[in-house]
Amino acid sequence: MTVIFLDPEFNPLSAPIDDFRSLVWTRNYFEHDTYALVLSGGYFVVARHARYLWAVDTGRLGLVLGVRYSDEGGRRELVVTGKGAEALLDLRCTLHTTTLAGELEPALRDLLIRHALTGERALPGVVLDAPAGFNQPIRKQVTGKPLGEIMYETLMPFGLSYYMRFDPDEKKIFFGLWSGKDRTQSQSQNTFSVFSSSFGNLLTTEYVYDREGYYNFAYVAGEETGANRVIVEVDQGPVGEERREVFIDARDLRSEYTDENGKKRTLSANEYREVLRQRGIEKLAEMNYKESVNAEVDVGVLRYGVDFDLGDICEIVNSDISLTWTARITSIDEVFESDKMRVVPRFGEKISFIDVIKREVLR
Repeated sequence: MTVIFLDPEFNPLSAPIDDFRSLVWTRNYFEHDTYALVLSGGYFVVARHARYLWAVDTGRLGLVLGVRYSDEGGRRELVVTGKGAEALLDLRCTLHTTTLAGELEPALRDLLIRHALTGERALPGVVLDAPAGFNQPIRKQVTGKPLGEIMYETLMPFGLSYYMRFDPDEKKIFFGLWSGKDRTQSQSQNTFSVFSSSFGNLLTTEYVYDREGYYNFAYVAGEETGANRVIVEVDQGPVGEERREVFIDARDLRSEYTDENGKKRTLSANEYREVLRQRGIEKLAEMNYKESVNAEVDVGVLRYGVDFDLGDICEIVNSDISLTWTARITSIDEVFESDKMRVVPRFGEKISFIDVIKREVLR
């Protein structure tokens, strides 16, 4: 693995660096990537003035956000930390109330054009990639939030994410939406990915289950007060599951508002209820129960980036605790040290058979 520090115009500030001590790049599906690079203190000046870190072998681009230098007993060490290029969108926010309506991908691309690709607010080098065709219906209202936060909270209920792909030849960063692949044995389009202690490709397992803070039914309360307050019920619980109610105060969502162009807009009663419903869906997605598996896998059996990757839905089997689980890979640690690469995937949200059906219907 080699890395290169880049300036704001994507010009190299250093020759390719391959003598670093370690690099841990944590890829995330529903939040920004993070990384930590440990190398000789001799690179301090370059790192201090760098805007980006480019991991050449993987093609990943990160923002340089932190530089820590230390000198202990003559051992000079530098730790550079930051986030993936997706975090660029957090540098722009919505200024006024904005309604995302119509189809999902066109609505988010239009949001990006208006707030991050036009005029003095344009992010240098950021352009739109070709659309991927995610045209699920959407209607939601946002005000005063970073664009990155809007992207993740909007895409999570659909099982989607967004990327910022760096092209070193064009010196541009391409924005687009993407989805992990279904690699369970119940489908036939993709190769299967089963991590099992019996197969010898599941080396370590750490299982966590936590239902505290889990709700599956929301009362979403909008504008007005008392008996006139608009309240929408959102039920996301599987059939037969215990109902766990939560009240969501959404009075910030308005049926009448002034948009970013200074024009007054009015939503119909049905449109406003759809906006409230979308808020309920997103909040319940955040309030899901925490069930995850941290696992170190043998990449010699299933090939990373070929047989499994971030966002993919896989199967995990641990016979010692009778665990058979279908889940999405929501995070992956790529650990580079001593000229070796180690991969540690984390399997996050649980994907039920009902969720798979919903996802196929929405496509």
